[in-house]
Amino acid sequence: MNPYEILDLPIDATPEQIKQKYKSLAQIHHPDKGGDEATFKSIKEAYEILIDPVRRKKYDSTGSTDQERPIQQECLTQLSGMFFSLASQLNPDTEDIVLRMRVDTRKMKEDYNKNIDICKGFIGKLEKLIKKIRHKGDGENFLKAFAEKQLEIRNNELINFQRQISICDMMLEMLENYEWGLESNLIQSFMQGGPGEIQKQNPPPSENKPTHKRVDPKDI
Repeated sequence: MNPYEILDLPIDATPEQIKQKYKSLAQIHHPDKGGDEATFKSIKEAYEILIDPVRRKKYDSTGSTDQERPIQQECLTQLSGMFFSLASQLNPDTEDIVLRMRVDTRKMKEDYNKNIDICKGFIGKLEKLIKKIRHKGDGENFLKAFAEKQLEIRNNELINFQRQISICDMMLEMLENYEWGLESNLIQSFMQGGPGEIQKQNPPPSENKPTHKRVDPKDI
């Protein structure tokens, strides 16, 4: 399969273009929308390849679409770890765990973006060094070999950081479907004291009915 052809995307498509194209095709071909299940499956597989920097690079280099650990599985693994870690720390009565997960995920993404900038800067320096390091004799250019090996390591790091950015984006997208607050508080109130307990906490607003004050004859 050619994921670029399936999604009708150029080979230099950005992650945002890939997401937008997938969403538009899913609206047409999803079985729940009356689309063909096999067609939608191909679209989904193509999207999962191109949205994952590691799998995309592998396809661009080799044409292979072999299944590696899906990015969605890694996303769920990280969400699970974050959830259980925060659940043991936060007070569910007063602290919004969903908001905290969003904040922590955005911080993770920010840190990965900083690492990407640092990594790109180092890669740029290594590429210049490789061009300028020359061996005077006929022997092996060890310094150039060192730089090339380091360049390979840094390029792999860059791909991994980009993959983590994609995971963070997917985590944030999943968290948008959750909220913390009123419904769980209402349920807790019912469990503790029944509907009457809620009414005590939230008395009905005044109807502003006029009151009649008794007049004392001495005041006339």
